[in-house]
Amino acid sequence: MKRVHSKCLSQDYYCHAYTAAWLWDWFRWTSVLAITLIIVFKSGGMWKKTNSYTEQPAVEFQSNCYVIFTQDNGDIFDYYFWSPFSELNEVQRDRLITPIVSVNENDVDGDGSVDNIVLEIRFSHPNSTFEVRSLSWMLFYKMSLNKRAIIQADGVLFHELRRPFALASYSLQSDLIFDQRKPLPSYGNYRFKQDIFSKFSDNPDQNETDVEFNYGSVSYQPFEIQRQSILANYSIKMGRKVDFWEAKGSEIPEELKLTFEFNVLPSNLVYETDAAELLKWLWIQVLAVFLVINYVFHRLTGIFIENGTFGTIPRSEKMIKLD
Repeated sequence: MKRVHSKCLSQDYYCHAYTAAWLWDWFRWTSVLAITLIIVFKSGGMWKKTNSYTEQPAVEFQSNCYVIFTQDNGDIFDYYFWSPFSELNEVQRDRLITPIVSVNENDVDGDGSVDNIVLEIRFSHPNSTFEVRSLSWMLFYKMSLNKRAIIQADGVLFHELRRPFALASYSLQSDLIFDQRKPLPSYGNYRFKQDIFSKFSDNPDQNETDVEFNYGSVSYQPFEIQRQSILANYSIKMGRKVDFWEAKGSEIPEELKLTFEFNVLPSNLVYETDAAELLKWLWIQVLAVFLVINYVFHRLTGIFIENGTFGTIPRSEKMIKLD
């Protein structure tokens, strides 16, 4: 046989005020709301303070570099160097070697942003007897983010290495990723000043933490520059990397060559949520928890009433439903 139509019987239950069923109904709705708020409160959904998104930072390397060559023989005065500080270069000009720096920027994936950077730094060899067995380098860059808050900051990449054999050339290939000590602002335009050429800023509201800085000669020391760099709240760091130290042969090379290739990768960035986003996540979580808790209490109420736990007055209404 074929069913041509069906009807649904709706059963409603009523009660007088201040009866057990009436009190249960008030208890039920109060409990649903209270349990919902407690769960949301304990889980932290009422204040989702941070969120994340993905962005590839824009990185621009400057021609400024700080390089120190030593023979690593225990003589602290046996070195040659180049720095971006004219005062330091003038004082120690007898130990100064001038580089030729070239920067090549490439857009490998064709998305309109630079994601591959090659730097080549060449130095004339100091003299025939000087053999480089220790190398310390620092490269200065500018970094910016533009997807949410507009962030601009300066920074430095650095590394130091020693080898038992003399250097002819050095090359490094590495990924660059965004590094942060605290969440980014949600929106706004920020310029974080960390320009060592006009002295570090100690303003805790800017990129650096509130650390005292010596503006004397120590400010030119590599250690102090590196220390200030790692204290920056927002910076770029090297991820996976590989480097190669090419040993000098029997002939004296005419120049010392340093080559750096960096791949700028998209990074997962954490930012502070604003009031609108905070309310959005709160509303979603409250609604989801409320529906689950209300369903449980609704089923429990049905069990109590249909089993005669409360004194109620049933009323039936016929509703026609067409297939």
